[in-house]
Amino acid sequence: MVLGGCSHPLPLVTEQTYYYWKTSLDLTQEDSRFFQNRKIQRLYVRFFDLDWDPKTGKPYARAVLQFKTSGNLPPQVVPVIYVTTEMLAHLKKYGSTADFILGKIQILARTLGRPDYPEIQMDGDWTPSTRESYFSLLKALKERMGKSRAQPVPDLSATIRLHQVKYRSQTGVPPVDRGILMVYHTSAPQELNTKNSILDDEDARDYLRDIKDYPLPLDVALPLFCWGSHFNQLGHFLKVLRIKPDDPAIGRYFVHLGGTLYRAEEDVYLGGFRYMKGDYLKVETSSPRVARDIEDWVLQEHPNHPQRVIWFNYSDRELVNETD
Repeated sequence: MVLGGCSHPLPLVTEQTYYYWKTSLDLTQEDSRFFQNRKIQRLYVRFFDLDWDPKTGKPYARAVLQFKTSGNLPPQVVPVIYVTTEMLAHLKKYGSTADFILGKIQILARTLGRPDYPEIQMDGDWTPSTRESYFSLLKALKERMGKSRAQPVPDLSATIRLHQVKYRSQTGVPPVDRGILMVYHTSAPQELNTKNSILDDEDARDYLRDIKDYPLPLDVALPLFCWGSHFNQLGHFLKVLRIKPDDPAIGRYFVHLGGTLYRAEEDVYLGGFRYMKGDYLKVETSSPRVARDIEDWVLQEHPNHPQRVIWFNYSDRELVNETD
């Protein structure tokens, strides 16, 4: 992507790429052509979730990536490890946990045919109470990566949620090479009256009003997904479900009340769940146009402009095609 003007003397160029967040890797030749046509050099692939086993009192790898195929990938693959809140709450043995993570990554990377990776990304929603433990784990990872035989040593990056930018005096700045600014989930899907909980332009800018002062180099993650929120007749939140905005059942059994809000006109099943007559449905999808506007704004505002924009995630081809 090329931007011109504003406060920068030269256009800013960012590399576009994607997250792959399925538990099964199954890419086709069509995917390979897509990556080549888009000049995608790097794919961020979720390898496993790091969770806590209360029976053993140790961390373990959950939802480990399975390989249906290991081909048709871009030249570079970045392992992404999601750290659960339960793991963060119990984390104490940082060195052994770092060794466990790196060992598991190496096994999966060799199986994938990508034993050399330019970056390891950690994805954890830490809080002030879990900050010390999580940051100690990141430091242990960085230390062990520096002592590895791999040359050059991979970068260590960590995801940064919007609230962790706005309230960084409480949440702190993680000790990593780069942050990945996750510009989505601007409000809670449990709220009936929000405009769009995935990404609202005004909400995002409010969270990021001090982005100029954030001391870590940042890349940007933008949303590429949709969901529905189910509320009962009284407007009480029940659940979030994965749906398609063009699901024919929505037009057939729901009346559109305006914006993202619908009301069931009769009892119906949608997305595997039962809606009673009078229940409410919010259908929210990410807008690549709004995301692009926020991307442009972050590029202009942050003094160390992002090198990459990572779309979350590579699963809905219709939305992926809109990122041109």
